[in-house]
Amino acid sequence: MGVPGDDALPPGALTRLSARIAALTSEVERIGREVEEKHADGDRARAEAARRGELGPHWRAVQHRIDRGETSLDAVFEGTDDSAEAQALREASRHRLAQLAEVPGDEAEAALAELAALRAETSGPEGEQER
Repeated sequence: MGVPGDDALPPGALTRLSARIAALTSEVERIGREVEEKHADGDRARAEAARRGELGPHWRAVQHRIDRGETSLDAVFEGTDDSAEAQALREASRHRLAQLAEVPGDEAEAALAELAALRAETSGPEGEQER
């Protein structure tokens, strides 16, 4: 039994269409894996820099708490982690956003792109955070 109305399609059209959909699905899955790998690489790099203290003492302390499973980046930046270090990171983030709001034109776009890149480095695939 065919698809209703499939008699109006040229011979083999459904087969070609199904093959094209399968190829596109495979391509989307490949791109998704690449994005996940980039996020994971950025997450690992940020976490390592935080562990070494390169991002400052607050990041180092928060990263150690993340490593121990006591918090997550989501908890830090959503405000559910009320530790002094998390509060300091949120305040620094608010301060940076306020600075960005004052930057004119092209500078603002570049700064927002930088912020997006930093956010991407700290966020895993689909918003998952490193633990």
